Amino acid sequence: MMGSGRKVKPVLLIVDDDESLLSSMRRALSMEFDVKTASTPASARYAYRSENPDVVLLDMRLDESVENDRTGIELLK
Repeated sequence: MMGSGRKVKPVLLIVDDDESLLSSMRRALSMEFDVKTASTPASARYAYRSENPDVVLLDMRLDESVENDRTGIELLK
């Protein structure tokens, strides 16, 4: 409800295969964003569809060997 006085945070999806980076970025950005994270191409696709993020930070060199699936650039397409 809009009348509750609570500010709705924009949803930010961070996609990176480096778990420590995901954790650091979540801590740094969680005051301003509702941060969601994904570390594989499959989890990124699921999060993108289910969370409907306002902003996506994507590791363009996402390691395709994680799932033998897609690199960050291929996922973006």
